[in-house]
Amino acid sequence: MFLCQKAVNVVADHTISATFEAIPSYTISVSAGNHGTISPSTNVTVMEGGNQTFTFSADACYEIGDVRVDGATVRLDENNTYTFTNVTANHTVEATFDILTYTISVTASEHGSVTHNDEVGDAVVNCGDSQSFTIVADDSCRLVRVMVDGVNVTNQLVNGVYTFSNVTADHTIVATFEETPLYTISVSANNDEFGSVTGSGTYMEGTDVTITATPSYDYHFVSWDDNNTDNPRTITVMGNGTYVANFARNQHTITAISADQSNGSVTGGGTYDVGEEVVLTALPNAGYRFLSWNDGMEINPRTIVVEGDSSFVASFKAIYTITVLSNNNEYGTVSAGGIYDEGEEVTLTAEPNIRYCFIEWNDGNTDNPRTITATSDITYVAEFSRTAHLAIDTTATSFLTIDDHTFYASGMFSYVKPSELGCDTIVNLNLRILDEPKSCDISPNPAKSMISISSEDYISSVEIYSTTGKLVLQKEINANRAEINVEWLVSGVYFVRLFGDDEGQPTVQRFIKE
Repeated sequence: MFLCQKAVNVVADHTISATFEAIPSYTISVSAGNHGTISPSTNVTVMEGGNQTFTFSADACYEIGDVRVDGATVRLDENNTYTFTNVTANHTVEATFDILTYTISVTASEHGSVTHNDEVGDAVVNCGDSQSFTIVADDSCRLVRVMVDGVNVTNQLVNGVYTFSNVTADHTIVATFEETPLYTISVSANNDEFGSVTGSGTYMEGTDVTITATPSYDYHFVSWDDNNTDNPRTITVMGNGTYVANFARNQHTITAISADQSNGSVTGGGTYDVGEEVVLTALPNAGYRFLSWNDGMEINPRTIVVEGDSSFVASFKAIYTITVLSNNNEYGTVSAGGIYDEGEEVTLTAEPNIRYCFIEWNDGNTDNPRTITATSDITYVAEFSRTAHLAIDTTATSFLTIDDHTFYASGMFSYVKPSELGCDTIVNLNLRILDEPKSCDISPNPAKSMISISSEDYISSVEIYSTTGKLVLQKEINANRAEINVEWLVSGVYFVRLFGDDEGQPTVQRFIKE
């Protein structure tokens, strides 16, 4: 610093000059090794006399190793920082970082070993690494348990190996072994003349041993004395054991089965001595009958004499019940009801009584006689009637009046007209209404399942007729609107008669069932 002073008693010329220079600065060079940082991380310029602090940080699984200032190792403070004070020269600061390591302490009892990388003893593992240990029992010995940090992990071994993954702390592993116990297995035959056995001996616990029973000529193995029938048979030795093979004279097998178990079953199959008589019985399930045996015999039950191994297969045939009824026995009779084989053709006949007519079967079919094929249990009802359904000719200009509504012929339809002698069958004729009244509404029309009937007037009841004049539905309404299920009706044209609350003429409307 320069101080200015005032000249005193100046009596001549003088000169005064001042010289200045920049304050020096210095560079601190920074170098950080792998797996850590120094902050600031780049070279720092510091003015002469200034101070500079550096902070050191290690990555995960690493620690600060050697910190050098101008080549000499220095100690960091508790915050892992180092401060340059009163800087008067260039400096360098360097840091290296070391990986953390952990120790896995290994203990193995006698009768076995625990190794890592083909070495025994403790293992030093870098932080984050994995370390596997191979655990092997000596001959005639076995592993009892493996404890890791005091916890039983025996069930976690994979092919005798336990692995520490992502090691971030010290651990312990302790393996305990013991000698494997020895046990005696004795194998014998119920009679040495009937057959021989193998497999007797002394074995270590846990050993799989195969025992075999070999029958003599004209004998066969039946079972072991514990009723096990495996032969050869593998047992796992867990203690002393005795096994006796039971042999018996040869017998023959009679196999008796159903060709299709869903159709029926068969009894009488089994193992028998030669010359023994056996009764075979075929038992059909409901809806089936016995047909024959595979050798063509149709006797059931049947008796056979055992001469050798034989197979008998019973075949069954599906049967169905065809029920044929009259809608009224006073109107007519029917025939052909009964039980029939599957696929059998059956002719149904409806015989109307005098002054009655056959109309149709309950499924809408009008053939009479009628031939069907038996494919299921089913009921057919013959509809008889003594009422003429339609009496019109077959010309296209013909018409019919029902309840003051006029219909004309637009095609052909079946109907009948009874007489004193019987029923005259007329060919097909379709009707279409000419003057459909507008005082009621049916929707949707055509319809598949439900129809909605509405009217400006009160509706007391509804009747629905087929084009043959047959009343198919009658229902009380007592309202101005009704919902009716027609899903069950056969597809075609129908006529709806609406009755009011007086005795006037009913309203007729047509709808189509899809």
